[in-house]
Amino acid sequence: MIRCTAPDRSIPRFIINGRYQFAPLTGVQRYAQETTRCLGPRAQVISPPLNFGRLGNNLWEQAILPQSIRSNDVLWSPANTGPLSVANQVVTLHDTAALERPEWYQASFAAWYRFLLPRLAWRVRRILTVSNYAKGRLLECLSLPEEKITVIYPGVSCQFRSADPHACEGVRIKFQLPDQYFLFVGALEPRKNLPRLLKAFEQIHSTDPNIGLVLAGATGRAFRDPRLAIQQPGVLFLCAVNDSDLPPLYTSALALVIPSLMEGFGLPALESMACGTPVIASKGGALEEIVGNAGLLCDPLKIDEISEAMWRVLLDESLRHRLSILSLERAAQFSWQKTADQVLQTLQQVGEEINSKT
Repeated sequence: MIRCTAPDRSIPRFIINGRYQFAPLTGVQRYAQETTRCLGPRAQVISPPLNFGRLGNNLWEQAILPQSIRSNDVLWSPANTGPLSVANQVVTLHDTAALERPEWYQASFAAWYRFLLPRLAWRVRRILTVSNYAKGRLLECLSLPEEKITVIYPGVSCQFRSADPHACEGVRIKFQLPDQYFLFVGALEPRKNLPRLLKAFEQIHSTDPNIGLVLAGATGRAFRDPRLAIQQPGVLFLCAVNDSDLPPLYTSALALVIPSLMEGFGLPALESMACGTPVIASKGGALEEIVGNAGLLCDPLKIDEISEAMWRVLLDESLRHRLSILSLERAAQFSWQKTADQVLQTLQQVGEEINSKT
């Protein structure tokens, strides 16, 4: 006779807030997906049964999810939000843009996050963030104790590597790409500084009309209109791109240009470097921290500096080759398995703290 035994409720579980599964794919969602995949059976994902929309998913997260969390469980919320009623929680806060620059977002989105984030940050046991720059901004904006915040870098998937010529030609034909182009990958949102990038590219294109600029990304529902000149000569808008097309798109580019005004991390920069493609990025923030000496850095407020960096990459083949080698070396230092292992270590530490107090 086989006896079924009830699970031991005294054993703490590591639970993942799966609300992110119904959000559009951005760097935040990719971080949650990849880290969760690498955690595997070591953590259990609890998700909404279906997509209730932004308001409904907020209600599910705040009212329904907490009912599944036992008193000795540890909840990990990986995507900037979490239930306020769960104290035994680790939350990943990727940046402070909604707090510092609410004008970049839809008013209702900014108002909700400006209400939620300070309260959530003080309520939970531990905060994870994705760069030292992001940690500094969180400390500044929320006046948190430094020991409450742990920096764990995101990783890069093994799918991001130099694509073979056949794949590159297929993507070139599919999207009707120019022979030489600069690339931007990411949401078309105000913080990405795209109007200045377009003006910098205009200086390139007016001299050499054979050079193109490819923008791969869609406008997110949470963001205000970035006010882009859609019909600018030489600029190709691809909207969202399938993951399978990204490696050859990166590989074929002269460089990825990401002159953001603010980033918590900047995952496309790492993906581009893993494909051996140089990066032109903003000085003074998380991108400089991630790219290091493997790319060219410019003041994102100075159009001429962005343009000058693009000219350097375009005209100097030896520079492109050197940056490609440095990019591959830099990207090799990041992996999603390393990210997941460090997240698990934090969850285990919080679990031990909970058990020691019971």
